[in-house]
Amino acid sequence: MSIVFLETEEETHWCISQRGDTPSLPIRVVLFDYDKLGYDVQVNFSIGNSDGNRRLGCTVNSRDYVPNIPDKFEVETGKVIELAFIEGNPSIRLKMLYLAKNDVKVYRDGIWHIRKELQDSFPISKLLNYGRTGIIAGSLSKAG
Repeated sequence: MSIVFLETEEETHWCISQRGDTPSLPIRVVLFDYDKLGYDVQVNFSIGNSDGNRRLGCTVNSRDYVPNIPDKFEVETGKVIELAFIEGNPSIRLKMLYLAKNDVKVYRDGIWHIRKELQDSFPISKLLNYGRTGIIAGSLSKAG
């Protein structure tokens, strides 16, 4: 299971993935053109199925802009990591959180939540009680 975060100075948009039974989840970062010049872009970040994504618009300095994304990285369950930084207006930090299957409980509607006994370890767990997506005022670190 995973959560994606698109963080600006003003707010953080988040989305949980569908529950997954696979040992890995694909990660996608795409900058789609909003204009013919290629400066106004939609930043699309997803993990897992396409329903686990968030999108934000920003303006970049070059039509050839590509964010620096590592080829390999380590992920520890329950730890938020920053995957990439989009230099633009606004600048956007792409962050993600992976959770082990035994860290979550899946309800009948298919939405999952962090298990009650672990919620104190995950300051953002209360956010997950309100559906698949949401917006936090300010940065993710201020949400706890």
